[in-house]
Amino acid sequence: MFHSGATKTRAAAACQHAIDKWTTDAIAVLGTCGGISPELEIFDVVLADKTVQYDCLDFITGAKDIFYAPMVTELDNSWISPAGVRGKAAVGTIGTGDRDLDFKTAAALRNKNILAADWESGAVAKVCEINRRKCLILRGITDKPVNHKKTDRAKQTDDYKRNTPLVMKKLLALLPELLGGGNSGNCETLNGHS
Repeated sequence: MFHSGATKTRAAAACQHAIDKWTTDAIAVLGTCGGISPELEIFDVVLADKTVQYDCLDFITGAKDIFYAPMVTELDNSWISPAGVRGKAAVGTIGTGDRDLDFKTAAALRNKNILAADWESGAVAKVCEINRRKCLILRGITDKPVNHKKTDRAKQTDDYKRNTPLVMKKLLALLPELLGGGNSGNCETLNGHS
């Protein structure tokens, strides 16, 4: 278990450190996220099959998409137990940015079929891709923006603080099922917060 703390920079550095120090063949990322999909609720779990970083701006090429193409990462989850996922996690895309999720950003990401957003997953997925390592990203929803008012921001903060311990407990219980009973080889777990 390795705790990186919040932000893409810390998560990427912790991931590279774990790969270098322990020569891991897989990294499992557990942490919190803000919910975006209207079909998901607080305490639902998301297993990433793709990550996108939505806070990168490319002024050189004039790209208009909110996702910086070189920072989009496809994840191969074929090594994860299908039985461990079925009915326990939504599978899809997680957006990553070094900022809290607000109503306006959530709406833009929802239009791109993003399930949830966090601060770390996209960075860890990219480091794993560069190092040719397997990567499992499992996030639990602690909060969801529902309107643009300041009171909603305060509610999100309260929900995050209250729900994080429960979400992390749920993710830690689910991890062995996803890894087929815990036989994952040499696997490090990076625990981020967002």
